[in-house]
Amino acid sequence: MGSCEVGRAHHIFGANRVQLRLTGRTCGATLRQMFDPEEILSAAARIEAALPGAQAKACLRAVPNDRAVFSGHLNDVPAVFRLRLPEALAREEIAELRRMQPHMDGPDQIPLILAESGPVFALSMAAGTSVIQQMESPDHRTVLVARAAQWLRRYTAPTEQTSQGQAKRFDLWLRKAAEQSRRQPHPALAALEAQVLDKMRTLAAPAVWRTAICHGDFHPGNLIYDGEVMTGIDTGGSARLPLYKDIARFAAHAARRNLMIGTSRRFGVDAATLDHFSKAFTLNDEERTVLLPFFVGFELLVRVESAKTPAWRLEIAEEMLRNYLC
Repeated sequence: MGSCEVGRAHHIFGANRVQLRLTGRTCGATLRQMFDPEEILSAAARIEAALPGAQAKACLRAVPNDRAVFSGHLNDVPAVFRLRLPEALAREEIAELRRMQPHMDGPDQIPLILAESGPVFALSMAAGTSVIQQMESPDHRTVLVARAAQWLRRYTAPTEQTSQGQAKRFDLWLRKAAEQSRRQPHPALAALEAQVLDKMRTLAAPAVWRTAICHGDFHPGNLIYDGEVMTGIDTGGSARLPLYKDIARFAAHAARRNLMIGTSRRFGVDAATLDHFSKAFTLNDEERTVLLPFFVGFELLVRVESAKTPAWRLEIAEEMLRNYLC
């Protein structure tokens, strides 16, 4: 475990993040995540034992009994280490990276696999900073969203296909949205969400829609950009999904943080962002007017605000819901 000492772990609370500082290691996690410092130390030790030459220094994310992500070095090469449980999920994540590697090169990339052992694997460190950080500058948003749309188009293209008979699947998505919306703790938002769900039910299920193996958790925080190369990270949730689900996830995630290209909203999110993705995917009229609003509505309902959500985020959430109903 190198210079890390369990007894010297302690929490330092910041405005938006919790910093777990250890002798020789640091760990960041959202305030909503609960973790035991000793579990973090144990995960780091497991990574270093599994991969010779590994130094897991900074914990980027920790989800108990699920995953731990560290940055550090593998034989002096910058690397990201992932411990994924159970091991079968690690195998799936590695297989997906291998499947996509031949398709993602040049300006649109995914991390390279450097080493693997059981539930532990090391990936190349992406150059640049996260797109969500760069989008804090309004001047950069147009380029960043266009590049994000390009990256997703390349990722989904090899497996895209058209599926028929979507009525039952539409109903499944509606039920999931309704289940999540029932957890909304804010009465004003809950009332608006009920109306959003009603509006989603008025959208007729299309005869066909396009699906592909999508990222699964596509948002600006899972993209790294250095001005030339955009790298998509955290592809462990990849699965065959309607194309519009990833687009809606990106647009809703950005809009919730008020990361808008312009001032015009459509379906509650940034209209210009939707236009960039519509262009990249050559969406037809039905996809733009039925499927995209359906999945944006889904994203508005499944990401439930907590009782501790700050007032400014609640105001944005209400604005998004009201705009969706226009």
